[in-house]
Amino acid sequence: MADPVTGALIAQGIAGGAKAVGAMGQARAERRAARNNAYVAETRAMQTGTDAAMGLADELAALRSTMAANGQQGGMEFWNELNRIRRREARVAVANERLNAADYRTQGRNAMAQGRIAAIDGLAQAGRAGFDLWGPRG
Repeated sequence: MADPVTGALIAQGIAGGAKAVGAMGQARAERRAARNNAYVAETRAMQTGTDAAMGLADELAALRSTMAANGQQGGMEFWNELNRIRRREARVAVANERLNAADYRTQGRNAMAQGRIAAIDGLAQAGRAGFDLWGPRG
């Protein structure tokens, strides 16, 4: 019959190895989810830019029609300023979406770093159990 201490040390070693494998699996899953979210955010950034450009064209057309119907003329300064403001707003919106994508990528990198740390901890736990089991006896 096996020594109960030996059985407990073997169980600790197995648990440490399982912890390492589980931590890396979870980290990979979190990284995959973060990459998917980053892709969605990048796509959203492109859509935001396209929508802003289309919205600007529609807004300028509507303003020209309204002003022409009322017998008004908009000077080039007015049109240029409106164009400048709307393009800046679009750049800010696109930049915000790209920042979201960068945040998701950072979350993925952090998840992998934490997974590696947890895996090292699990392997160290297994190593301690192995050392206690087969190490020098004094």
